[in-house]
Amino acid sequence: MHSFTYRLCKRLIENDRTDNMYNKLDVFLKKERITKEEYTELLAMLPLAPQEVI
Repeated sequence: MHSFTYRLCKRLIENDRTDNMYNKLDVFLKKERITKEEYTELLAMLPLAPQEVI
């Protein structure tokens, strides 16, 4: 069974509410709110990060 944090992040990603999601997922993984497998799955769902404009 997936954690509440995983289910919430998945729903946010599916609804295209991904502002700062890469950083949020990193924190959730570090604080053990999601597993490594959940982290990997959620990262795969995210769009590619935009390139920085120089």
